[in-house]
Amino acid sequence: MSDVFKAIMGSDRVRDVKYVAGAAAPNWTAVQAAMNDLLTTEKVDYITLYFIAHGNTNLMNLGGTTFYASQLRSYILEHPNVKFCIIIESCHAGSWLDGLKSGGVIPANIEIIITTTTAAKSAYPDWDSAGGSSDHNPDDMYVEWSGDFLQRLSYYTSDAHWPEVTTYATSKSIDQLPALFYKCYKSIKGASPSTTSWTLTERSVAGSIQQPMIFTKWAP
Repeated sequence: MSDVFKAIMGSDRVRDVKYVAGAAAPNWTAVQAAMNDLLTTEKVDYITLYFIAHGNTNLMNLGGTTFYASQLRSYILEHPNVKFCIIIESCHAGSWLDGLKSGGVIPANIEIIITTTTAAKSAYPDWDSAGGSSDHNPDDMYVEWSGDFLQRLSYYTSDAHWPEVTTYATSKSIDQLPALFYKCYKSIKGASPSTTSWTLTERSVAGSIQQPMIFTKWAP
C-alpha cells in the first residue's frame, strides 16, 4: 500500500508508520509525528490516512497501545485548514464513523471516510473461496478489502481510466483524490454487493460477514 501511494503522490509526500524489525513499535505519537512532518516539511494541505490494524469499537491497536477515534478527531479539529481522507481497515471500523463526530457532525475538513466493515462486524485476511464460490479477483492477497482496493487504485490511475476520476471530480466539484477513493470503493462494491462485491466476505456466499461503509462530504 505504501509503494502504491508513493507512486500516486510522490515518495516525498508519503510517511510510513509500520512495524519494522528492530525499530520502535508504531503508535499514535508516531502517526502524529508523521503528519506534523508532512505539514511542516512538505507544506501539504491534504492528508490521507490509511490504517491497517486490529480494532474494536472506536479504537484500534497501534504498536501495542490503544488509539481512540477521539484522539484523531481532536487532531483534525486542530488543523481546520487541512483536508483529510481516512481509510480504516480493521474490525469494527465502522464505529469510527460515529467516533469521529463532534456534536454529532463529522468535522468539516474531512472529505471522505471509508471503513472496511461496520461497527458490529469484523474485517478479514484474504479469502479466495467460500460457499463453493471463488473470489472475483483470486490474484489479490494480504487483507481482503485492501487487496481489492490496491487493484482498483491500479485500474483508476491508469491512463485509460483516469479520465473517469477527473470527470467525476468535476461533476461533484470535489478534489481528484477523494474522487479516486470513491470510485475505487464503488467499483469494489459493484451493483449488488451481496453477489458482486470484490470483497468475498461481503458476499452472501460467505455469510455477509463484512460490510464496507463510506462517508462523503459531498452528495454522491
